[in-house]
Amino acid sequence: MKMAKSNLIIQLAVCYLCIGFAISLYQNIFGELTAFAWTGSIDGNVILLFWWFIVPAIIWPWDLFWSLFHLIC
Repeated sequence: MKMAKSNLIIQLAVCYLCIGFAISLYQNIFGELTAFAWTGSIDGNVILLFWWFIVPAIIWPWDLFWSLFHLIC
């Protein structure tokens, strides 16, 4: 029973991150700003990738909520 709960939690976490990465990828490909731009250094690219790709993939429900809120109001 404990193993089944553990697998369910892992599957939910993977699903959550996959949705987040899909949204973040869409925003970076079709948006005005992109995390895939060359900044001139590896350090700059890692920071850009982290803040414009990884962080939005993790906090996507919050981003989705505020996007819908501003669209409606």
